[in-house]
Amino acid sequence: MLHGYEATGNSRWLETVKHWADVFVAKRNRTLGAAPWNRYANPEKVKWGMTPSGNRQTGGLVYQLVMLDELIRLGYKGRNGDLIEARDAARAYLRDTLLPAWTENDTWGRNYWDWEDPVQSQTTTDWAARYLMDNKAYFTHWKDDVRNILTIFFNHTSVDPKSKAEVYSGAWAFPESSGCCDSSLAWGPMEFALDFARYSVEANDEWAREVARRGQTLATYEVTDRGVVQDNIDGGGIAADGWMNGANPSALTWVLGTIGWLPEIMGASRENHLVRSSAVVNSLIYGKGKIRYSTFDAPTGRVDVLRLAFTPTRISATGTALAKRANLDANGYTLKPLNNGDCIVTIRHDNATSIAIEGDDPQEVTAASALSYSGEWSALARANVSGEARASSHAGDAMTMSFTGNQLRLVGSVGPQGGKADVYVDSVKQLVGVDFWNPRELVQQIVYYRNGLSQGKHILRLVVRGDRNPLSRGSVVRVDGVQHSAAQGIASYGSGGGPTGVQRMIFGYTARSGYLDTQGHTWKPGTEFVV
Repeated sequence: MLHGYEATGNSRWLETVKHWADVFVAKRNRTLGAAPWNRYANPEKVKWGMTPSGNRQTGGLVYQLVMLDELIRLGYKGRNGDLIEARDAARAYLRDTLLPAWTENDTWGRNYWDWEDPVQSQTTTDWAARYLMDNKAYFTHWKDDVRNILTIFFNHTSVDPKSKAEVYSGAWAFPESSGCCDSSLAWGPMEFALDFARYSVEANDEWAREVARRGQTLATYEVTDRGVVQDNIDGGGIAADGWMNGANPSALTWVLGTIGWLPEIMGASRENHLVRSSAVVNSLIYGKGKIRYSTFDAPTGRVDVLRLAFTPTRISATGTALAKRANLDANGYTLKPLNNGDCIVTIRHDNATSIAIEGDDPQEVTAASALSYSGEWSALARANVSGEARASSHAGDAMTMSFTGNQLRLVGSVGPQGGKADVYVDSVKQLVGVDFWNPRELVQQIVYYRNGLSQGKHILRLVVRGDRNPLSRGSVVRVDGVQHSAAQGIASYGSGGGPTGVQRMIFGYTARSGYLDTQGHTWKPGTEFVV
């Protein structure tokens, strides 16, 4: 809800979360060394809730920590700064009580609501790992701690026969906990790939990068004709067998997040994408040779990452040109050209929320006025936007264009009166159409996108349906133009890798940091092994 507030400006969502935080603070357990919160507000509602262990809060307190941190960053500190006091107490409990007990199964468990869940759970593990990486200055042993709690998950879930996970072998399927769910690919491998991808960048760890690459490649290997991931290719269980299963929308977080941390191997080839941002993005326009976006704020020291089909010639932040730099210890940008013609662009823009990127973009644009129409389309001249748009709300009205290339993007305007339209590519109706509704007006948005087409001539057709979703006040379809590109370049998802040197591990070693021997070699816990 806080991110929703940052994206839309809806202050009701901010006020709601502030109220929740005040309640959390008021209900906090202030006993020194104890968990700041229990697991349930109403423990009597579940059969195990009245026992000390059943109502015990463990690693799941990172959820409350993230909420409190974000509110504090937004300027809300509670009454007399008591949000900061509660946050600090919860951080200390995580650092001083939970992390020293990192090998215990339920330190990262007791998360799911439908059973006692006294075992390590994937969601708690994921959130805890990310929280440590978000707060490196406080958790000074974060490199060891993140690696430890991520890899002990493999051991816990694969050892217990109830998990039915069988053998973990580098990029195998593993379930969401050691207590259930078979070796589906829909949850664990997809979610943890994001964590390993980030860790590989933050810790400069080749091993973690390879685990991330294998895990996400395996998790997204096969998709049904309905678009649902086929998550049992290894013969395990099926979790994502329907669109209402949470594994499908969760992919928007985990897969796109993995792309954001590993854009060189996971990002789309010869296209333009903002793949990672340090703050909530509240506007974004992909124009030919000029990409513009804005963020809710610009936290100090954080960066945005793009993978582009061109090398920028100018990047500005709130109108001021940024300098190309060797590193980002100050505002500026770095460029990493790829062999296929793409470029990885990393931008630091402290205290500047509006970014513009310019360069020689290989894509082509056909304006709305140059497209072919049938029916009762009207021309729209709009202030502060170049070129006319075309609009219709009449069922059966159509827009058509032919182009040569391998990818296309339909550009349109969306708003509270937006309606629905069907999309056809080369006379084939696409499974998902376009909904031009949005709570607020936005222009020049990518409303439909298709890549992977064979190189050659193609036809795009948009047909107005004359209907709307229940939230819309109209059925208007507004077209700004079509972007298309024939740019080609080899895409690579990597061919395997990881560390080839000596790896030293001690089985049964439970300290958080590595063991340093008399020869100066570091040994780490042997968490990756299952026998």
